[in-house]
Amino acid sequence: MSNLDNAIEGREVRLFSAVSITTDKEAEMRATSAFLSMVKAVSEFGRKITKIAGAPAGAIECFTEVELKDNTRNKSRPDGVIRITRGKTTWIALVEVKVGSNGLEQEQFDRYHNLAREHGFNALITISNQPAHPNGYPPVKVDQRKVKGTPVIHLSWARLLSEAQQLSWQSGVADEDQGYMLSEWIRYVNDPNARIVLAPSVGNYWNGLLSAAASEKLGSVKQDVESFIDTWIGFLSVQSFRLRASLGEPNVDLRLRGDEKKKPELYSKRLCTELMQTNKVQSNLVIPHTAGDLELTIDLRSRHVFFQVDVAAPSDKTTKGQVGWMISQLKKLDAVSSHLKLIVDWKKNGLFSETTISKAIEDRDSLLFDMENNPIPKEVEIRRFIIEWSIEIPKKKSDIFLAIGRNLEQFYQDVIQNLTVYTPSAPKMTKNLERNDAKDQMTSTAERQPIYIPPWCL
Repeated sequence: MSNLDNAIEGREVRLFSAVSITTDKEAEMRATSAFLSMVKAVSEFGRKITKIAGAPAGAIECFTEVELKDNTRNKSRPDGVIRITRGKTTWIALVEVKVGSNGLEQEQFDRYHNLAREHGFNALITISNQPAHPNGYPPVKVDQRKVKGTPVIHLSWARLLSEAQQLSWQSGVADEDQGYMLSEWIRYVNDPNARIVLAPSVGNYWNGLLSAAASEKLGSVKQDVESFIDTWIGFLSVQSFRLRASLGEPNVDLRLRGDEKKKPELYSKRLCTELMQTNKVQSNLVIPHTAGDLELTIDLRSRHVFFQVDVAAPSDKTTKGQVGWMISQLKKLDAVSSHLKLIVDWKKNGLFSETTISKAIEDRDSLLFDMENNPIPKEVEIRRFIIEWSIEIPKKKSDIFLAIGRNLEQFYQDVIQNLTVYTPSAPKMTKNLERNDAKDQMTSTAERQPIYIPPWCL
């Protein structure tokens, strides 16, 4: 370090300053202005966000603190407006922003949705730390009749960060200056002093929830269960966006059943029921081109979190061939094998084998014995292999989701990304067919009978 470096004191200059923000209102105004500035100034980011909202490509203009009157002449001041012009076509959206722990309010949402309809806006965009429902709606009640005329799109701050990070990390911004601006915006949103992003965390109900789980009485604290499940789903939403950004893969999502995609409240209801009945809740993240989903299970009674991936066994191999193929996969995980468990699910109800990956690599025959060390019948085939990693739930509430998120990403990096799906060999041509083809080639033209064509066909 030079003498000049030692002599310089102060803060490094930033495009967006998070210094001296003292109130949520100020944080919200600054966050709105910075976000809309990026939508306007960074072409790729602006197009990506407005496309999600259903907007056409075109010149983007953004405004803040716009004053609008409703049919009764009452004034409202939404946080912002985005306007896009392309030739004679104009698309315009109302924007409402919340930061930190502030969530969308039903009364305000309804008022702004009505306002957007009355003034002919093409969409209402809401932004907060709350995750969007799987159908893209905000976490409030939405009148389906009004949505037909004025669509509603909710973007969490985690989603906005993910979209920006994908562009920044994947060199998706062509203009160097615009790329710098976007990286500065990412830094600003992540700065705790900006009071924008709120990391998912358990509430004051947590200790009571653990006590109820220990005595298997979660049904008696249903409201606390529902609060935890809402936080759990929000955490998984944030993690899916983080994986999208770090992997450059836009299609990382929660695995939902068909009816849950249309009615997201059914997913929450299913997880609540599962937790009250079993003290556990399991969710899957779907990551394209991987050997299996990234499965997470949180067990409140044992106070452990399990990370798991299921790998389908080859269907065209014998049991020894199936085990051999899996061992070749496991050798890729040798560096972390001592922390991993391997479970074999056999095609017979309730029949499992279990060992460590290290032992499976050293002695593959150890997989051929069940949980009670009895040999597996030779005629039974393997259905799937399960690789599992577990951690204890941290005692400090603020560390819980940080630890789960960190280990989730580590499990993907160390395990899932190194596994491949089994591809059967291509079918081989039969020998009889090869002989017949050879015989046909040996047959001379003179030996073949001419084909008779009737005169009326000529």
